[in-house]
Amino acid sequence: MIKISALDSLLELVDRDDPFAENGEEIAQLRLQAISDRFEEHREKIPVLARRAADGGVDAIRSRADVVPLLFSHTTYKSYPETFVRQGRWDRMTTWLKTLSAVDGDEVNVEGVKDVDDWLDRLADAGHFIVASSGTTGKSSFLDNSAKDIERIQYIPQKTFAWPRQIPHDNSRMLVSMGRTVKGRFRGYYNHIGRTKYLAKPDASYSIDEAAPLAELSRLAALRAAIGAGTATPSDVQEYEGLSRGADERLFASLGRLAEIIVERHDEPMLIMGLWPYAYQMVEVARKRGWESANAHPDTVLGLGGGTKGVALPPDYREQVMKWFAPARQCDQYGMSEMSGFALMCEAGFYHWPAWIELLMVDESGEKLLPNEGKVTGRVALFDPVYEGHWGALATGDLANVDFGRCACGRPGPTVEDNVTRYGAGSAAGDDKLTCAASVDAYIREAIN
Repeated sequence: MIKISALDSLLELVDRDDPFAENGEEIAQLRLQAISDRFEEHREKIPVLARRAADGGVDAIRSRADVVPLLFSHTTYKSYPETFVRQGRWDRMTTWLKTLSAVDGDEVNVEGVKDVDDWLDRLADAGHFIVASSGTTGKSSFLDNSAKDIERIQYIPQKTFAWPRQIPHDNSRMLVSMGRTVKGRFRGYYNHIGRTKYLAKPDASYSIDEAAPLAELSRLAALRAAIGAGTATPSDVQEYEGLSRGADERLFASLGRLAEIIVERHDEPMLIMGLWPYAYQMVEVARKRGWESANAHPDTVLGLGGGTKGVALPPDYREQVMKWFAPARQCDQYGMSEMSGFALMCEAGFYHWPAWIELLMVDESGEKLLPNEGKVTGRVALFDPVYEGHWGALATGDLANVDFGRCACGRPGPTVEDNVTRYGAGSAAGDDKLTCAASVDAYIREAIN
């Protein structure tokens, strides 16, 4: 194991009273050293990274610009052939995963694996702790992590949450998580475990108890996409209606249970976390039962986010949810499941980027590094040196306005404006301009064929 002293120094920022108060040249040098250390470690373990570095002529990380040719696309972690999943080729899926993994795990036994959930269980048994996406587009991503990675993503977001008025780690609050917390699958599950461990009162941690196997969610998403594209057969439509009806019934029953707990214990300070669609749906369930307001404790904190996830919600859904929980305060954050911690909104209304993660603004193609001074508009890319289990350089699909200067709140940047959009949103082609996606995907195809 390589001792990453630069990373250790960076992570000390997380435990400071104000983790976002400092981000100068000394911290920039620590980030560069941490990235360099990870590159030396990971290119020996991740075949696709080694190939990419060789083809790009990168033999060491000496500057921020050296990271750009080594960016992986946000679609790389779902680059497996869909036939592998449909045909139950779990040996091939494991081979695909290992082209992107740096986890020193045991041999994965795929004998008798029935579906994707079984496969993820076998990976965990072998030391590969996957963070999967729910696959709202019809295909899930799979990001490999070590046990230490999981410990860190359970701790870091809770330590900084609700900044600039963080919540003490004294296990004094009731916790309600409105997200599907399927064991060992989604980032939301690991977040819930972290909040329960560091923030929640003993025996006062609640979540949606609807079991949501990834196989079922993926099938629902694929059927929904086929119906939207006009390619679904009558039996597909019938299957979709049956699956979604059953899932909705279980989900709404669970949301009703959470609403009842919140109303009954409204005089306690709570921590309410989750996705906006679930929060709105829970408020609807509560109002149907005659609970017009939670009348929440004034020290109750909400951490709702994640967008609408394709769910049709009224334009004022956010205002309706906040009115129901009033006078609770909402803490906004920006980020993605690939990040160890998130950018948090300051008093002036800007998201402050975590100082231990390198923010690399690039052009739409992902090939050109934009200046890290003044105001910049472009594609969000990043390097998160925290992860042992996978390469932390990622070109996202987000188009953002970033200011690398000092924020109106007095703290240093970079800060992200609260108007992030997606490249290719609303277009049939989607985000197809990212150059690194094609080349990395080609390396992967060669490796698995």
